[in-house]
Parts: sequence; structure tokens; C-alpha cells
Amino acid sequence: MEAQQLNKNNSLTQKHSTNSFRALTVAALIALLSTNVFSQDTNTKTDQITTVVELVNQKTKLSEKLADLLLNGGGSTAEISYADEIDTLRKQIASLEKELKAIQSKDNLSKTNHGWFNGFLQNQITLNSRKDIDSGFFRTRRARLNYNHIGDSKTMIRIGVEFASGLNQLTAQVRDSYIQYRPNTYLAKSGPVFTFGAQNTPIGYEIAYPSWARTWPERSAYNQTYFSGERGRGLIYQNGTSNDYWYAGFFNSLTVNDTENFNNSRGPAGGIGPVMGIEKKLGSWSAGISYFDSQRPAFDFGTTHTGETDRKFTYLDFRNQQGKLDIRGEWMVGRDRVPGATASDADETTGGHINFDYKTTPQETFVVRYEFFDRNKSSLGDYQQLWGIGYVKDLSQYLRLSLCHELDLNTNGTGFGTSFQLTTLRLQFRF
Repeated sequence: MEAQQLNKNNSLTQKHSTNSFRALTVAALIALLSTNVFSQDTNTKTDQITTVVELVNQKTKLSEKLADLLLNGGGSTAEISYADEIDTLRKQIASLEKELKAIQSKDNLSKTNHGWFNGFLQNQITLNSRKDIDSGFFRTRRARLNYNHIGDSKTMIRIGVEFASGLNQLTAQVRDSYIQYRPNTYLAKSGPVFTFGAQNTPIGYEIAYPSWARTWPERSAYNQTYFSGERGRGLIYQNGTSNDYWYAGFFNSLTVNDTENFNNSRGPAGGIGPVMGIEKKLGSWSAGISYFDSQRPAFDFGTTHTGETDRKFTYLDFRNQQGKLDIRGEWMVGRDRVPGATASDADETTGGHINFDYKTTPQETFVVRYEFFDRNKSSLGDYQQLWGIGYVKDLSQYLRLSLCHELDLNTNGTGFGTSFQLTTLRLQFRF
């Protein structure tokens, strides 16, 4: 009982100290502005004082959220379990501090700039039972470097370069190159977002799901086939919160690494088509539907010529998180030809997967995965399945080790490929 009362008193003391600190900080900043800024007109003074108060309140709330996350998350364990959120909070607080300093010294919020680098490196070894390809070799799977820059509280850019692109992972390629504008500021929990440039294709969930965050080594076979490189180029408008939102826009028909885009002698190929989607969260469940409608253009490669054809996809995705178990999956149905295929007509295609992640500890995750892919629903020999198991260990806040084994089955015989097994041991460093 005494301990409970002591905790209550400590909590009230901390709350009183926080409020007092917030009031003193606001008062001091207003006094500072009174000496440096009051030579300007009344409206400018009022706006700047209001901005300072808002920034201090935002910084205080973010600091409290950060402290709460670190404490309730279990100290150093939280640095791993909630690394992304903690990292984001710290960057936002640092940005607010810089904005406050800019107002004090230059009296101009628009002159504030804040940029940072992040990225990840994935090195791995794979063992493959297929006889038609080499097995047991080391490779750098991904080497990503991103530069992010917040010009002010509403505008940011990202330039991301992949240094392990190409057949032997020796080629540098620009992946992300976009400008983002948030009228309600990037700290707002809701509101419109405009993103213009090269970015993840907004369809389904897995294409845009970061490679460093996935517990399974690679994306599904159908996403690798039809959306190679994941990135497209376009303009997207999104509105809502992080859990409930909708979006619509226009994208080039082909992704950056699509064979018919990458090797087209006439330059970047493809027209422009609409893309749209909606995501909704209810309790432990979240789900979404998205749609992309475009045309795969005519393709010339050497003496090969294929005509224009349909390129349309509908995705359904879902997620359920309860306790230590995280279940996530999607289902795709569409019409397209396999990139680079000589046939000019599109085929009806479908695919899907479900992924089970079970955290035994905040640092350890066991994975079970199933996926299927049918390139041509009207033809035998094109249906594939994957069954997989994996183990993921976060060795530190920055270092992750994963070991995954999969059985790929071609149940229809000798059509596309053969059945095989694949084991991947990967070490990832993220900064």
C-alpha cells in the first residue's frame, strides 16, 4: 500500500515537474522573442510566439512518448522491439529543437533544414538443390543507402540508391527519388499526403514492405515477376491516419526493373494507369484492397516483337496481431503476360501467401510461410507452391541474423521450372 502511494506521489511529482518545465520553457522563449522579434509587425510576432508554443508542446509530448516507450518496452529491449518508432521520435525531437533554434536566431521557420542518412546491408549464403543453377555461394543481396531531407515541417525528399543491383549485384541503381508534401505537417497523425516521383508501387502490402523489416528473405514469386524492383514512378495522394487511410494516383505501367522496361531499345516503356486502394484497422485486424489498371506496352528486344496487352491487378491483404503472433498475407488476381515472354497476349494469373511470425522473445522470431503462384490459370505446368520455415534473431539494435529453408513445388510436372529446396543464411546490418 505504501509502495502504491509512493509511486502515485512520484507520478504526480513528475507530472507537476513536466508541466512546470513546459510553462517555464514557453515563458522563456516568449521573453526571448520579445527582445529579438518585437521590432516586426504585430501579426508576425503573434504567429511566431504561437509557433514556439506549438513546437514546445509537440517536443514535450514526443519526449514523454519516447520515455514511456523506453520504460514500458523494457529498457534496452525496447531499442530492438520498437527501434523504428524510437528512431523516428528522436529524429522528430531533434528536428523540433533545430526549428526552435532557427526561430531564436533567424526568426524564420522556413530556413530550417534537417537531413539524415539511413540504410542497410544484407550479406548471405544460399544453398540450392536445383541442378540448373550454381549453389553454395556468397553474395551481397542488398546494399541500400538513403538520404532523407526535411526542408520544413511540411516538405521532405528521399533519394535512395541500391548498390547491389544487377545480375551479379555490382551495379548502382536509384530506387527512391521522390518529393513528399504534408499540408498538416509530418508530425500530424492524420491528413493529406502528396508523394511525387520514384517510390514503392502502392498495391498490396508486401511490395512496399521494407526488405530490412521482412522476416522472410524474399518477396513472393508473383510480386518478383510482375513488379520487379518494386519501385514505380508516379504521383499518389493519400489521406487518413496510419491505420485507416485511402489513396489514389497515377503510375507508369512498368516497374523500374521490369524486363520489358529495362531492356527496351526505345527507352523507358509503358503508359500511365490509375492505382488506388484503401486500408482499414479494427481491433487486432487490419485489411485492405487495392487496384492497378494499365497496359503493358509493345516490346522490342533484338528480333523479338510483342504487342501491347492488358496489365491489371487486384490485391486483397490482411493482418492479425495478437500477443506474440503476427499473421499477415495477401491474395492477387490479375491479367498480364510474364515480362519478356514471346506471347503477346495477356494471361489470367493469380497468387497469394500467408506468413506466420511468432516471437518467443523480443529478439527471436520463428517463421512459417506458404505461398502459391499460377502464371497462367488456363495452362498446366505453371503452378508453383512454396512451404517454408525460418528463424530470425536480432543480435543487437542494428544486427539481425536469419536462417530460412523453403521447399518449392511445381505440382503440375515439367512446365515451368522444377521442384527444389533452398536454404538462406543472412546477416543484416541496419543503420
